[in-house]
Amino acid sequence: MRRVPAGAALLLLLALAGCAAAPPVEPTTATPRPTATPTPVVLEVPRARVPGDCADLLAPETLAQLGAGWELARDGSAAPRTALQTARRQAATADCEWAGPEGATLAFLVVPDARRDELNYSIRQLIADGVVFDPVGADSLFVCDATGCDFSVLVADEHWLAGRVVAGDPGALPAVLAPVVADLKARVVAALERPALDWALPPAVHPGWGRTCGTKGLVEGIARLAGRPALEEVDIRFPDHDLVVVERVDPAYCRLVDARDPDTELLLALVPGGAWAVQELLDDPGGFERVEVEGLGSVLVSGDPARFTALVALQGSLVQVGMPAADRAAFLDVLPEVVDLIRLTPYTAPVED
Repeated sequence: MRRVPAGAALLLLLALAGCAAAPPVEPTTATPRPTATPTPVVLEVPRARVPGDCADLLAPETLAQLGAGWELARDGSAAPRTALQTARRQAATADCEWAGPEGATLAFLVVPDARRDELNYSIRQLIADGVVFDPVGADSLFVCDATGCDFSVLVADEHWLAGRVVAGDPGALPAVLAPVVADLKARVVAALERPALDWALPPAVHPGWGRTCGTKGLVEGIARLAGRPALEEVDIRFPDHDLVVVERVDPAYCRLVDARDPDTELLLALVPGGAWAVQELLDDPGGFERVEVEGLGSVLVSGDPARFTALVALQGSLVQVGMPAADRAAFLDVLPEVVDLIRLTPYTAPVED
């Protein structure tokens, strides 16, 4: 605070004493200027951390370096068709795939905040055959075999770009692939500069039964409903980049094989909070057919005369059921009992290695 000199203060007091009192001044209230308060954007359905569509990440001229005739086969913003694709979206993973000439394919994921997992993958590749180190800068590698090449890149020091390409001559693919992945990496970096959008898991969704079949009761119940008493649990091995997704989303998976008929397989899956995917598919069924099932509401069904798949919403979660049946009517007859068995099966927490 500034000090007023003593002499000046005395003169001021004398002047005030000899003056009439000034009329009171009505107090005024300053109107504050409006300020913009940023409102966080909360998504109704999950989206990839990398904004935009898959077509924004690979230009046609870039794909042309792998040959002509490439078309986008799966876009990350499209409605997911499986439990795994649903879980990827909930983990904010970009999921893209192109189809090329003569069976050529290019698919990749961008998994956010996965530095630890990418590092573990890279360490495991040190003893693999066909490894090309740092083809598009530090923290990148190609792993090639007789059919194509896997690529792995750590982007912006924290996001994992992982994919596979099958195209042309596998022996010449690493040299041709390098500029394609380099351009893809640059476009991912540019896309990551845009702000992330948040999606929150809805409250009180069905948690599933755990990452494996969990309890003996579930297996026995499915065996009874399917009319196959010799069902046995089979391990599901996810690719490295999907292990990140499984860890974050905690989907339930149960894969069963008939010991008397090894070609017969049943698959149960549940993604907590994944009912949004069912709604997206109801709006755009694609290869599914919308069927009204008593007790379940609108169900999405696909399949051939011997095996069928259904996607069902259960207490805010997504349930996928795949199993053999004599025909579609027989499959739909048993489906409510299968879903009810899933609903009643308690959750078993995964055992960490």
